[in-house]
Amino acid sequence: MAAAISGVYQSHPEVLPNQSEWPKLAVLVVKLLAGYRLDTSSVEDGAIATATETFFSEAQEVSMMLPLVWGRSEATDGVEECLKAFYVIISTEESYSKPSCALVSVIDKIPRRFLNLSTKAILEESGQQQGEAKTVIGLQTMIEWLTQHPGSTTLSEWIQQMLYGLQKNDKNSVLIEIAHSTTEKVWCTASFT
Repeated sequence: MAAAISGVYQSHPEVLPNQSEWPKLAVLVVKLLAGYRLDTSSVEDGAIATATETFFSEAQEVSMMLPLVWGRSEATDGVEECLKAFYVIISTEESYSKPSCALVSVIDKIPRRFLNLSTKAILEESGQQQGEAKTVIGLQTMIEWLTQHPGSTTLSEWIQQMLYGLQKNDKNSVLIEIAHSTTEKVWCTASFT
């Protein structure tokens, strides 16, 4: 349904909501994709690759609404609100619901200069104790997504930029925690296969 709505907006941008609603629409797309799940319970073993491809294709289609609204305005508040919502979602530890890797499609649409500004803000926040924990959770989530959707060059480069920034700022405790948790996940995955 959301992919169909995105298609309508792409074909008929004149039906987009009023400009004052664009930041809300961008945040809504981020929240929608955060909850988007690939249900493989009813998929036959041989069709999982096709279902996964369809999942990422639909996520890309939905996220195409973002550049539509961002590109129609000189205001940057829509991109900034989108990044804030994205970071809140990925850096909140909720045991019952991890954000979906469909959010990778959002990162692929964000202009590089906003990712650079976001990196700077995240690194500054990681200097505080609560910010450090949020940075660890956020990076762990994004690193996990790379294993699920390795084709995102933008996500990979953004993670590298943040890890380099943490190293440069001597945030070794964050790097150690990320290394431990990532190694543990790989070990657990390898142990059950």
